Amino acid sequence: MHTIKLISKGITAVIAFAAIINLSGCGGSPGASPSGQEQVLKLLAAGSGQWKIQSVTVDNVDKTSMFTNMTISFTSQYQYNVTNGGPVWLITVGQGTTTNGSFTLSADGKTMTRSSDQLTVDVNVTESTLELGLTWNKTTFGPGRLSSLSGNHVFKFNK
Repeated sequence: MHTIKLISKGITAVIAFAAIINLSGCGGSPGASPSGQEQVLKLLAAGSGQWKIQSVTVDNVDKTSMFTNMTISFTSQYQYNVTNGGPVWLITVGQGTTTNGSFTLSADGKTMTRSSDQLTVDVNVTESTLELGLTWNKTTFGPGRLSSLSGNHVFKFNK
């Protein structure tokens, strides 16, 4: 009888030890899946990080001609650069403007926030396609036919 109690206690101890080892391996292990944010950043910056415009709509109306040859590039350091993006993508710096900026990504990677103006941009990305959606609340007209329309913008890009 005494031997059975010892064996029972030994088995219980082994099971408890195995449970502790198993639980201590949860989360943060080297084989853990990357977060949504990490996955999206990796997709955005993959290769050269450059995406070429395919189409643009403003309130479901095609406005691609306003963004001819537009590209957007991302780095793994949360930086972006836009060419031919018009006023929607211009950032005021002091008395000038630039098309380079930084951003943050939500934990799930579904939205980015431009650091310069806190504009929230919806993000949907795969290895070969990128869709950025934003609400632009300004209508601007400037020199050189530079203009923008207010409304819900959807930018669709390919690698």
